[in-house]
Amino acid sequence: MTDRHICHHFKILFIDTEGNVQGKRDDIDSHASGAVVQTAVDFVEEPVMQLHGESAVVAVKAHVKVRLQGTPVESFCRYLRVWLYQDERWQIISGCIRILDDM
Repeated sequence: MTDRHICHHFKILFIDTEGNVQGKRDDIDSHASGAVVQTAVDFVEEPVMQLHGESAVVAVKAHVKVRLQGTPVESFCRYLRVWLYQDERWQIISGCIRILDDM
């Protein structure tokens, strides 16, 4: 599943690989402009999940392939996502990504 298949809450806060805080508009703009194009995401381990009422925290490791400004990049990453069940669907409300050194 790629980011275009995931429902992002309208107030999402996300920390990118460079430590920048981004919102939903930033994410949409980066993908719509072609600056970031995900070409593959392969989860390499089972996710670690915690449920807390109508919210969930999920951590997972993935092998990611993207094109950044047209340059192919691949790496192992650790994702952390916070999900909220609202409006009869799960939506990401927060997250971060860290690039790992074990490529």
